[in-house]
Amino acid sequence: MKNLRSTLQSYVAIAVLAALVCVGVAMSVPALHAKSYTDASGGWLNETTFVASGAQTASGGGTVFTDLGAYSAGIIVIQVTAVSGTSPTLTVNFKSCFTPPNTSSAPALSTCAVHTASASITATGVYFIKPVTNFARWNTVDYTIGGTSPSFTFSVVGTFKPTS
Repeated sequence: MKNLRSTLQSYVAIAVLAALVCVGVAMSVPALHAKSYTDASGGWLNETTFVASGAQTASGGGTVFTDLGAYSAGIIVIQVTAVSGTSPTLTVNFKSCFTPPNTSSAPALSTCAVHTASASITATGVYFIKPVTNFARWNTVDYTIGGTSPSFTFSVVGTFKPTS
């Protein structure tokens, strides 16, 4: 009888431990998907800020790389909230970068090329580079500002859908 009780206690302890492990795994799964929304087909979306909102007076960007290897399509949203200067222009470039197979670190900027560019932006508003498909694993965004004493306050955000 003592052995039966000991065996039963062992089984109960194993069952409780297994249940705790299952709960722990289930609790951590949403953390894999930092966003709390899905698209119309139920796939998780990845929203990436390439350029945080701020005033820019010269060309820049292109130094932060984003790993989009698990994504197949996206849209780049450019939100311009202020423009000043004489004949100011802004062009945003979505760039893809070459990396050898099995590379897990971001590439050198010299391996990147313009994948898709926005039209020349001269006024406030929301602009899109769409759709962005067939891009490399590592990507970045840069921008070119022109004109006399130009200033643009803008942000650049990409939303990407995972590969099916």
